[in-house]
Amino acid sequence: MATNVGSETRVAALEQKYIALLERRVAELENRLSSVTVEEQMSKTVTVLSEAKTKEITIENKAPERADVSETKADNNKEEENEPDDNSRYRVVLYTLDPDTGNYVDKQPTAAAKPVKKASKTNLAFTFRKIMRAQTTRTEEIMKYTESEVDVESEPLQRLLARVMQKYGGLGKITQLESPYQNLVWSWNTAEEEASKIDPEDTGDEKQARADLKALMGIISTSSGHAHLDRYFRTKDAMLASRTATFESLWTRFPRGSFIVAIPFMSLPQVFLVQSCEVPDDEADEPFTIIAYSYDWNGSTFNRVPYQFSISPFTDKKNIFELPCYPLVEATDAQNLRDTLIQRGRKYVEYCIAQKGKQTFHYEGLALHQRGGGILNSEPRIDETPAVRDCSSHLKGVVVVDFKSYLDYQSPSAPLLGDMDRYFGHTECSCKDCRESLEHMYKYSWDRASPKKELSNEQLMLLPPRVLGYALAQKRWVQLDVEKLQNPSSADSRNFNDKLILDQDHKDLISRAVKAHGKSNILDHIPGKGRGLAFPGIGVSDIGTKSTKVEENLQKVFALAGLWEAVLLFDEADVFLEARGSRGADMERNSMVSVLLRILEYYDGILVLTTNRLRTFDIAVQSRIHVAIEYGDLTKEQREKIFFEFLDQLNSRKLVEEYEQCVAWVREEGKTKQFNGRQIRNIVSTAMGMAHANGRLLHRGDLLLVAQNTDAFKRALADQEAVFRNNQIRPQYGT
Repeated sequence: MATNVGSETRVAALEQKYIALLERRVAELENRLSSVTVEEQMSKTVTVLSEAKTKEITIENKAPERADVSETKADNNKEEENEPDDNSRYRVVLYTLDPDTGNYVDKQPTAAAKPVKKASKTNLAFTFRKIMRAQTTRTEEIMKYTESEVDVESEPLQRLLARVMQKYGGLGKITQLESPYQNLVWSWNTAEEEASKIDPEDTGDEKQARADLKALMGIISTSSGHAHLDRYFRTKDAMLASRTATFESLWTRFPRGSFIVAIPFMSLPQVFLVQSCEVPDDEADEPFTIIAYSYDWNGSTFNRVPYQFSISPFTDKKNIFELPCYPLVEATDAQNLRDTLIQRGRKYVEYCIAQKGKQTFHYEGLALHQRGGGILNSEPRIDETPAVRDCSSHLKGVVVVDFKSYLDYQSPSAPLLGDMDRYFGHTECSCKDCRESLEHMYKYSWDRASPKKELSNEQLMLLPPRVLGYALAQKRWVQLDVEKLQNPSSADSRNFNDKLILDQDHKDLISRAVKAHGKSNILDHIPGKGRGLAFPGIGVSDIGTKSTKVEENLQKVFALAGLWEAVLLFDEADVFLEARGSRGADMERNSMVSVLLRILEYYDGILVLTTNRLRTFDIAVQSRIHVAIEYGDLTKEQREKIFFEFLDQLNSRKLVEEYEQCVAWVREEGKTKQFNGRQIRNIVSTAMGMAHANGRLLHRGDLLLVAQNTDAFKRALADQEAVFRNNQIRPQYGT
């Protein structure tokens, strides 16, 4: 305590010396201003104060000065310059500790600091209060400026401040301001325009309010009592010109309701709407955080979606383009960026609101997905982190754009926008008054926008660069680049009519059944029962074999197939088609058959089932099959046609040497071998691979060599294959 009192005594002595010099200087300035009117005097306040501050004053002091004493002297100098006489429109006071009472009180910022009496409200526009609080260092406790506040006394000034800051919720009157004066700093340009505005229709009170505002801004921008704010105003113009920022001044660049640019997905720019940002604590080593809205589709409506951006503390200055986000107004070519994003937004809307059954597109490019993010792997991992859960891969093929299913079936921990998760903290007040007064800033009315409603350019600009969907071949949920999507090519009927090797009668049967699906009026009288169309064939399945998960997985798959109006291929369905009881009391297997039957009963789509066990079908399953086709061994003509199909593809790409020689080999020898379709494909592709490895085109010798090896291996396995086939088709009741 003694140390503190001694410090105050030394400071007081130094201040007394300052007072004498300052009084002399103030007297000179008063003489120069004696003929100036009240309005003119207020308009020149800032200029005069600046001139007074730039006057260099030297005080002889044999005792060494501490850094905190020097800082206090400088601040007191500014306070005395701003301190008006009894007729002034404002006063500057110091809120500090009174050593006599031990309480914090308002004092005059002079050496003889006495408590300030309550001023008359008839002439005072505002009281600017600088706050000094005890700060503990390693060796002592000192008094230091920490913040400031303003009591606005003049009603015209209260109304003017409210008008200046109305964008940020200034309703009616502003009676008090607190450092760092966020709303006023964000409205600084508007405030400068209002303060210097000359309006012939202004009343005397309104003119005086403009002068009072100019005086208030002069104090805040030169001697606010808030160290960070003072440094900001000293370097503001230079930082804006060089597009740099200090960490402590970041909040000044991200006002609420402004647009910012970030790169959340695949190095593609996206605009967000700032909802809030927090001024970092002076003492805490915490990141600067911004909550900002994207605009997105959820499968049924367009809505604002909040995300959080964090900027870690840094020293000195940093170029704003090095930050995770930066103001749109400071973009190198802001208008061109706006136009580009608006056009991209139109494409985004087109893909999002595509009609049911027309959500399929072709995609080629990078896609972002969650590791193991397939339809059957939607459980979140306990140890999931962004580095582990997210990855990108090149994708080429058919995709389905489906936001609702992505959100419903994907893991809750799956990223929503690039590697960013939605922010679930408190964002804004939703009361009626706030919604009405802050609509222009927060865009409450944008939520739950119908797909039929035309979006504004601002809404289009905020739409993401990605859509959500499912990659059919890769069997995983993905985030897709909007610009890489293309409408699928028209269906080529030749694939079915010419390339499919199947009896024409079977083709006609399948074609008629598919065309008739959806037109039939003969339905079961039980409400909700489906009218699915099932085709049994040959293949493999990956739906699972555990009855506890089978039903859940089947429901997901069947629901999506119906939603997308897709033809569902259920590969290797043997385990779900086998007659119940054929393997005794295998409850696990029997329950899976029951599950399939139950789901099939209500399925409203086309299903293709494949199996090798023709004679073990469950009777109930057989009754649900609409068209049954058995694939026998290929004929010579069919084998020849399959060979030619693959060779023609290679020849069209100029990869075959002596094409006629290859055709002759097929007709003379190739078609006579007992190859199935898969083996023929493997022979041609392997022969092409060998030729490519040797740096030449495919010729007859390559086909001959691979076919001979395949035939030899096939004969060696003939006995085992015969046993296998016999076991597949033999009834297994009791044996």
